[in-house]
Amino acid sequence: MRVKEIWKKQWVKNGVFFGILAIIYFTDVPKWINVQLTKMRLEAPADFKGLSEPTQSVYKYSIEFENAEGESTQLSDFQGKTLFVNFWASWCVPCLAEFEAMEKLKAKFPNSSFIFVNLEDQESFAKYVEKTDHALPFWRLMTPIPEELRHQAIPATFILNEEGQVVLKHIGGMDWSESRIVHKLQDYLN
Repeated sequence: MRVKEIWKKQWVKNGVFFGILAIIYFTDVPKWINVQLTKMRLEAPADFKGLSEPTQSVYKYSIEFENAEGESTQLSDFQGKTLFVNFWASWCVPCLAEFEAMEKLKAKFPNSSFIFVNLEDQESFAKYVEKTDHALPFWRLMTPIPEELRHQAIPATFILNEEGQVVLKHIGGMDWSESRIVHKLQDYLN
């Protein structure tokens, strides 16, 4: 049978239609496509800059994180180091679109610490970490965060100096590997 003759049969058309619906509803293909399109649209804002005045130290608060293996750490464990903190969720497309650029950024600043803090339940967090190809230090937030790290949207990124003061805050997706941004971050991450 030729393709045109097969296509004329209603069951073939129905099979193709239901196959496409199955891909849309039962796989992560639509989300993957959305992440790829968002990656292409990520930009680096021209007015990107740090805070005019650093905040109070967040190391005085008890802020705990847990990784996918169940190991925990405190934010204060990073005291004395420059720290890049990113808040994200597995359902947040701009969050996921940033990860590739953040891997490149992390490689350019090996002396700085990076943590990627998930805001979801244990099951969603573990499911994402198990499936991802990104080699980033993923943690899940276990305690409330102080005012200095509060944010109304995600992705939310903060850079803390050695004393734990927030010196840079950025809300929203961004191409963190763009050369202009990397150059500006040298003042904060070295």
